[in-house]
Amino acid sequence: FNEKIDNWTMNKVTDLSSIFEGCVSFNQPLNKWFIQDAENLSSMFKGCVSFNRPLNSWNVKNATDLSHMFEDCKSFNQPLDSWQLGKAEDLSSMFSGCISFNQPLEKWAVGSVINTESMFCNCYAFNQSLQKWAAGNVEKREKQRNMAMTVFGILSPHLSA
Repeated sequence: FNEKIDNWTMNKVTDLSSIFEGCVSFNQPLNKWFIQDAENLSSMFKGCVSFNRPLNSWNVKNATDLSHMFEDCKSFNQPLDSWQLGKAEDLSSMFSGCISFNQPLEKWAVGSVINTESMFCNCYAFNQSLQKWAAGNVEKREKQRNMAMTVFGILSPHLSA
């Protein structure tokens, strides 16, 4: 699947989970989508190997589940620093396998996040600081510290203990 769909009306959609999952060649612009009501974005682009389009204009302030959202999106390397994640709870495996991703995320407010397990697993290019993340609600603080270990194989300075 790789059809032009940027004119779809998405403003009342609350669940976008797995909508493009496994669409290996999908790489269409979606920056005109208004998804402000979306709560579930899990696995949205999972396995979309070719996807590399801007999404920084999206309003994701109501999203709670972004787990696996870009998992195995091997080409994806777009800025997401303007995203407001105030309600986000699950970021597990969000960028797992995104071998090209290396964008700053330090501005993200992650105070409501509960799960970051394997968030950057196998993100070989990722080399951004996350020092300013205040992830006080992460259930297992050890997993948060080990998130960097999952990526680099050693405890990294990207996260504070």
